[in-house]
Amino acid sequence: MRLYIFTLLFIMISWVSYAQTGNRTAAYEFNKKLGRGMNFMGSKINGGFHHPYDFELLRKNHFTHIRIGSRLWDNVGPAPNYTIDAAKLASYKNAVDWALNENLLVIVDPIHAWDTYNDADSTKLYKLWEQLATTFASYPKDKVAFEIINEPRNNNLNLKNMIKACLSRIRAVAGNQERIVIVSGQGFPTRVALINAFNNNTFPANDDYLIGTFHFYDPKPFTKQGHFNNGVVNWADNGDNDPEWNDVPTKFQEVQTADSSWAVSHNTDPIPIYNGEYGVDNAAPQIDRARWLWWVRTISEKMGFSNAIWNMYGSSPSSKGIGPWTTLEKNNPTSRTLNQKILIPYHSRYESENAHSSTGNFSPENYNYSSGFLVLKSLGGSAGDIVIYDSINIFKSGNYDLTLRYINNGSQNVSLMLISLNSNNQLLDSIELVLPPSTTSWNKITVNLPFQTGVNNKLHYRLTSSAQSFSMDYFAITYGAYYDNHFPAESVFLNIEDSYLGKTENISIFPNPAKDIVKIKGNFNKWELLSLNGQLIKSGNTKTINVQNSPAGLYFLKVDNKVIKLMIQ
Repeated sequence: MRLYIFTLLFIMISWVSYAQTGNRTAAYEFNKKLGRGMNFMGSKINGGFHHPYDFELLRKNHFTHIRIGSRLWDNVGPAPNYTIDAAKLASYKNAVDWALNENLLVIVDPIHAWDTYNDADSTKLYKLWEQLATTFASYPKDKVAFEIINEPRNNNLNLKNMIKACLSRIRAVAGNQERIVIVSGQGFPTRVALINAFNNNTFPANDDYLIGTFHFYDPKPFTKQGHFNNGVVNWADNGDNDPEWNDVPTKFQEVQTADSSWAVSHNTDPIPIYNGEYGVDNAAPQIDRARWLWWVRTISEKMGFSNAIWNMYGSSPSSKGIGPWTTLEKNNPTSRTLNQKILIPYHSRYESENAHSSTGNFSPENYNYSSGFLVLKSLGGSAGDIVIYDSINIFKSGNYDLTLRYINNGSQNVSLMLISLNSNNQLLDSIELVLPPSTTSWNKITVNLPFQTGVNNKLHYRLTSSAQSFSMDYFAITYGAYYDNHFPAESVFLNIEDSYLGKTENISIFPNPAKDIVKIKGNFNKWELLSLNGQLIKSGNTKTINVQNSPAGLYFLKVDNKVIKLMIQ
């Protein structure tokens, strides 16, 4: 057993550190918050098939951003103004607004399919970006980024000049001087295209608000087998020692090396990197597809790359859709779903309230499941196992970072043991944490534990000291830093739909944490503000709640029969 004793009052996760000597901090912070996202295809935006539920579905599945493609290039008026069709622009803007309403970061990618671009089209491109820069100038720069063009494939263009000219148009519009702009290499923006862009000095070194992007579909006989129709191709199906595991980290390291070399030659910092597309055709075996997506996401995070799956919906064998796309989904947006057999192993987050059993000296009445987290109540001096989470998905054995989100509402330290077991209940390792009181904020802590290949790895909680009121929200298992845009320790974004006790459509509370007024959005009959031990503090049926005189701490807000957690500062 290893003992970790933490004496600071507030314990925060340590992010991946970068040697920054310039002013790229904002770009790195934005890239970090992007985390893992999803691509929404331009054809669906152009066809008007987007709906607020699409973005709600992404948020529910713990995605942190969406890259919204479009074909606004095809919807402009004649020269010399090339005015974007007002209805198409409004439709695209609605998609951005809906995403922001779900607390998703947005990458504005309005020129997503433009195979024939060349230098002769420059004026048209510049006019588009002048209009787009104005349209989104007032949008928060820490939530919305621009991507100049998706996959500039035509070699009959000077990409360096094109990027420089577009940046000058964007930066000329007030509100966009510090807007994050995403740039790629030439050709299909594969990792080789990005490496070549670094080697050829394509990107301006004096713009601190750039993120470089590449798309990753290697090996193509596997990821594109629905296109090639050459029979079933597997990937890394020979266990932990399969040589295909080495391909992704090797190729990603080449990108990072080129970035670092470019930075050294320009006496600046490296540009943060965004793996903007990666996916596998539906024709691939599902287990291999899940394994590849999991590994690309895992290595992206280890390298400090943000990332986004291609793409959200698509049912054909040659599509890489994570959800079905039939007539039903087209006509009824709320019928749309995402394939959980793909997403469960892809994501690294496990909710404590989904734990399956309690053992040892503890009986169910000693703890209760609440809205989104497990509350451990007065356990006296007893000690024993609290709960076993027995369905952790790991595709490759190794040591992983485990990030735990918790709050200690008591007045004394809590000693908590985390125990890693394999599917056969064999002990792999354990860590004991001594966590001090932290009554006014959630904390995140990261430790390292081994896990073995399989879908039934277990994480065992054990209290080795008494706990007055100790709550665990989730844990995440990653190969690098866990970037959590939805529930960071410094602020809590909660909707009723996240409640363990049930789902109520279109009900949310904000702000959360709150200092004075809490607003309830949606239709309901009654609300009740409760303490952690269930004591009624106040109730009513108004849309606003005055909490200004309530002591700081964690509370429950019961809206009709649903319960959510509320932090009062």
